Amino acid sequence: LESYGMADNTVLIIVSDNGGESTVPGNNSPFRGAKGSFSRGGVSVNGLIHSKYIPDSMKGQSYEGQMHITDWLPTLMGLATNGEWTG
Repeated sequence: LESYGMADNTVLIIVSDNGGESTVPGNNSPFRGAKGSFSRGGVSVNGLIHSKYIPDSMKGQSYEGQMHITDWLPTLMGLATNGEWTG
């Protein structure tokens, strides 16, 4: 992105879906449960957001709460429109 001059205007988001499947080999360790369960193995995933828009005070932070895919639309549209998008 740097070499193409796109790094300053990019928000890179990498997320997973919710846990490994219980009917095929998968590993949700150290959590119990699998996709479709309410145990941490069915709802906890890794993810990251990288952007020059992230304030220094927020870099390296973790979020332990829950979120749903529908949370992404207002978040990203608010960022893309500098808070002008109202949904």
